Amino acid sequence: GWGFRLTAVVSLTAGTMFLMWLGEQITERGLGNGISILIFAGIAAGLPSAVGGLLELVRTGAMSIIVALFIVLLVG
Repeated sequence: GWGFRLTAVVSLTAGTMFLMWLGEQITERGLGNGISILIFAGIAAGLPSAVGGLLELVRTGAMSIIVALFIVLLVG
């Protein structure tokens, strides 16, 4: 209903504002481009599960080792 939609919009907006503020703080403190660091952290946090999923596909035979190696070479 409308309550869920309002809660979702407010939560997502507040979270985005917090991340923008955090990125600005990182940049101001001279640790690099703050938003880029936060984006990289999000991508890096997902890598272990992606690699685990890839290995599971190879283990079960749903994907050949050649295709998996090609994906690793393409991404890495």
